[in-house]
Amino acid sequence: MKRRVLLLSGLCFAGISPKAPAPRAAELPRLAILSPDFAGRGAVPLFLEALRDLGYVDGRNIRVDTRFAENRLDLLPALAEELVKTRPDVIYTYNTAGALASTRATTSIPIVAGPVGEQTMELLAGNFAQPVANVTGFISPAKHADEKLLQLLKEAAPNVSRIVLLLNPDNPVWRDYPAALSAAADQLGLVLIRVDSRGAADIDRVLGHLASGAIDGLQLMGDSTLAGDQGVRARVIEFAYERRLPSASATSNATLLHGMAAYCSSAPIWITSSGARPNMCTA
Repeated sequence: MKRRVLLLSGLCFAGISPKAPAPRAAELPRLAILSPDFAGRGAVPLFLEALRDLGYVDGRNIRVDTRFAENRLDLLPALAEELVKTRPDVIYTYNTAGALASTRATTSIPIVAGPVGEQTMELLAGNFAQPVANVTGFISPAKHADEKLLQLLKEAAPNVSRIVLLLNPDNPVWRDYPAALSAAADQLGLVLIRVDSRGAADIDRVLGHLASGAIDGLQLMGDSTLAGDQGVRARVIEFAYERRLPSASATSNATLLHGMAAYCSSAPIWITSSGARPNMCTA
C-alpha cells in the first residue's frame, strides 16, 4: 500500500493524473523507466502492474519507455541519457546506481527513485522530507537489514566466525562495506570478509576461489546482479548447500531451495544453516 501511494505521489509530482481526460497518443504523458535488470525480470513487471491498479495503462493514458541494463550497471549512465532524449515527464529507477545515473543525465526532469540508500537519497534530494532537487522516492534500510542478517546467521549457526560478504563492487550501496557493519560484527564476534563479484560474468571463478578459503559462513548481498539474478542466486545457494555453509541473503526468492527460513519484513531474508530445513517466519 505504501509503495502504491509513493508511485501515485511520484506521478503527481510530474503532473500526471489517471483521471485526466484521455489525450491523443502523441500527447500522452511519458514515463521513463531505468532498470538494472533484464526485460521481464526484477521490479518492472510488478511496477507496471501496480500502475495499472492505480489507473495508469501504457498506451491509454500514459506512454512508458523502458531501458534495461541487463545487470550491467556500467551501462546505466548511457541508458539514462537515452531516456532523457525521449523527453519524459518523469523517470523512475529502483536502485542506487540508476538514481545516480538519472540525476547526472538531467537536473530538470522529475525522478522517482527507490529503494536507494539513505545517504544517496539525502545527497540527491537535498532534503528527504521536502526534496529541493528534482528527485524524490524512498530509501532502503540496507545497513539495518544486513545487520539483522548477521544476527540471524549467528543465531542459526552459533559457531560461525568468518563470514564472506559477496557483493557487487560497482554498486555504490556497498562502497563502505564491510566497515559499515563493523560495529555489529564486533558485537557478534564475527570477522567479515569482502569478496567482489559482478554476477554471471565471474561468479564461477569467485566461488571456485572461495572453495579453498577458510570461511564458515556467507552473506549474499541484495544486488540485482547477484541475489537478484536467478541463475547467480541458484549457483550461490548450491555452493553454500554443498559445503554446508550457513548462509543468508536479503531476498525471498531463495526460500524455495533447501528449506530456508524467511524473515518477514519489507525486505524478506532467507537463512540456511548447514542443510537444515526450518520452516519459520518471524516479523
